[in-house]
Amino acid sequence: MTLQQLRDLGATIEITNSDWHIVQAWVPISALDALAALDAVQEITPPDYGVTRTGLINTEGDGIHRADLARSFSGLTGAGVKVGVISNGADSWTSARSSGDLPWNLEINPDIEGEGHEGTALLEIIHDLAPDAELAFSSYGSSLRFVNAVPWLVNDAFDGEGADIIVDDIGFYLDPYFEDGPAALAAADAVAGGAVFVSAAGNNANKHYGGQFSDDGNGYHDFDPSLATTDIALRIEVGRSVILQWNDEFGSSGNDYDLFLCPPGLKPVKFNLQNDVCESSTRGQNGNDDPHESIFTLLSNYSVADVYVRK
Repeated sequence: MTLQQLRDLGATIEITNSDWHIVQAWVPISALDALAALDAVQEITPPDYGVTRTGLINTEGDGIHRADLARSFSGLTGAGVKVGVISNGADSWTSARSSGDLPWNLEINPDIEGEGHEGTALLEIIHDLAPDAELAFSSYGSSLRFVNAVPWLVNDAFDGEGADIIVDDIGFYLDPYFEDGPAALAAADAVAGGAVFVSAAGNNANKHYGGQFSDDGNGYHDFDPSLATTDIALRIEVGRSVILQWNDEFGSSGNDYDLFLCPPGLKPVKFNLQNDVCESSTRGQNGNDDPHESIFTLLSNYSVADVYVRK
């Protein structure tokens, strides 16, 4: 194709000064038929306009969950869907908005803003997967404020239209394990109102023990009654907390269990307890109490410890 042929078509031409090599040429749409008729032209195709990535960084989960393919095949981008997020805080949401990692119309609960960056991360992931969804955020602070965060997202967010989907990554150790507590009931109310509620269940498989109480003959729980000898100590890695719950109804437990944590090999005898060698939780349950014991001050000088349960 010659330079004159392009000029005859009315093309705007960009040429390098050194060797008169044509870099780009813009041909009017009205001249496409004439361009296609030239012997040098093999094919005319529409330009590839590309797809803008959401913000500076795109979550790997977009590809892992095939969300990128779902958007490509279906054309669904989250448009018309309102998503509410509950997490610890969204401190960096303004900078994420400036970088394009969050939308400009993000709504924050003014009464429970919280602190931290987990909420920002969750919002960014959702924005990557569903870039046209509307987003709102609320922190929680405590289980009581979590109960306030859910109805705000359901009733007040998005100019009172409420969220279609609510997600959270919060767990409350002292919420009931064997019944629905206030947080679960708040989520159930949201679902009853038509919202989808998705909660991160967490993965405590290797940090959890469950079993039927088996008395060793002295009131202590035998963690493995199948053995010929009793095994009243459960060896654990020292972490942030140890929680014990049993399946009495909250507010009406009359089974009085106690929880002990000792350095490896030691037992919760009176000497070790009185001298703070072992930690303990010995709340009384006499018929109108909650069925749980908890230890939050763990043995900082040890990497492992032994747990004991006594009725």
